[in-house]
Amino acid sequence: LLEEAYRLIPLIPATVDQLDRVQTIADSWRQLGEKDQSKFVLRFIFERISELQSVGFDERLAAITQLAYKIAPDFADEVVSRFDTRQPNPFLSTSNIALEIEKLVGNPSRINDVHNYSYAQGIILSASAKQLLQDFVSGRSTVFSLQVLEDWLKVSQIHSSEVSLNVSEWVIESLYHKYQSVSSKEIVETLIDVANLVHQLANWVSPELRAGIPESIQDSFSGLGTKFAVFQAGETERAQHWLEQWLITNVDGYLKICDPYFGIEQIEYFRNIPIDCKIIVITTDKKLDTTRGVEVLKAELELYWRKLSSQAMPSTQFIVVPEEFEGRFHDRALISRKAGIDIGQSLNGIGKSRGKLTLLTEEEAKELEKTYIDDMLNQATWFMQHGVAPTIFSAGGSL
Repeated sequence: LLEEAYRLIPLIPATVDQLDRVQTIADSWRQLGEKDQSKFVLRFIFERISELQSVGFDERLAAITQLAYKIAPDFADEVVSRFDTRQPNPFLSTSNIALEIEKLVGNPSRINDVHNYSYAQGIILSASAKQLLQDFVSGRSTVFSLQVLEDWLKVSQIHSSEVSLNVSEWVIESLYHKYQSVSSKEIVETLIDVANLVHQLANWVSPELRAGIPESIQDSFSGLGTKFAVFQAGETERAQHWLEQWLITNVDGYLKICDPYFGIEQIEYFRNIPIDCKIIVITTDKKLDTTRGVEVLKAELELYWRKLSSQAMPSTQFIVVPEEFEGRFHDRALISRKAGIDIGQSLNGIGKSRGKLTLLTEEEAKELEKTYIDDMLNQATWFMQHGVAPTIFSAGGSL
């Protein structure tokens, strides 16, 4: 039946349906233990790869990579190296990220081997933790050592609260399963284990360390930057002042802002930026309502600015996409010519809840700009990958 289904593929008119059928047949052969036959069928897609651009290239390639890894890890490597070389850094490609997720789910103890790019690592950790948690529900997961769980918690702390939460849920579920059927003595040991984990986390992100993470343990963090500024809930003024000083000191020539919740109030930060600086903001319509037309929104922005300053508002271009794409904003960041900062939360949220700002070196900022920020600013990318044309308009630039 599978062989007959494969022979009928060319008769299917739509390319998307053909590729769906190929993946289904290849996975069926894999489940039957016929890996060579599965590889043969999947290579049908290799011959049609040029047609994928118009039918969701990234999503399709990620799915193919995941299936290829289940067939054989070296086969997945072949897929990645052969067909996803568009990124300047191959590790940041969609298919390679998908491959890393499969590898990490298969062996969570290799957490410290995950490549240290903040953008990709956050996606990998979050997706892997969700899959591992789902495996518990399906009864397929294995409980790992406390050291592995500690490593996951430690690495997750340098990412967004969403990543940390997903990892924490899996860790808690792991501890629950580890001691689900135990004696009273072992329950006490469980509580001690949990207390030790909490103590470790408190040491890593101590609220008493107002200036950030102590140098003695900075090497334990494997994110983009090695300098952090940590703010507690309610420290809004302190956090805003810190960010204003960073803008005054580091912005040079241009500033690129990637923040899905950027609103009119956030242009107050522009007072700390040179007037001749060019600013580009990529955001969603969550806080910038474009339904009344860009001229209305532009007038509101410039009116708000005139209440703040008698100086000209820096020339600013806004790129606004629908709110439904806020999940695409994996990193919220500010990037300038020689510096950058991963703000973690959005600009309108710093200091309102516990969070941290990660300073990026010039090299790290350029890496994030090249592999993530510039892609977010690309109108063609939004249209080709998501079928949406961003709303683009400019404001400021004159008295």
